[in-house]
Amino acid sequence: MEVMIEVSGLIEKSLGFRSKVLDIPEQTSVNALIQLLDIQINQSWLVISVNEQSVSKQSVLSEKDKIKILPICGGG
Repeated sequence: MEVMIEVSGLIEKSLGFRSKVLDIPEQTSVNALIQLLDIQINQSWLVISVNEQSVSKQSVLSEKDKIKILPICGGG
């Protein structure tokens, strides 16, 4: 199934993209997506929303979901 991923800050630099459509397996959880993307940032520092709603990392994703994964803060 296809989902849209949006990232920013350190995550964007790490993954090399700001937004991307990904084809992921059915019943993929938010946590599994984070592992699939191999995000190398402490998960407690991430803010995650699906379709503009805050969700738990155990939430299961659906076709055409829009997932935003952002670091809690950024700076330089």
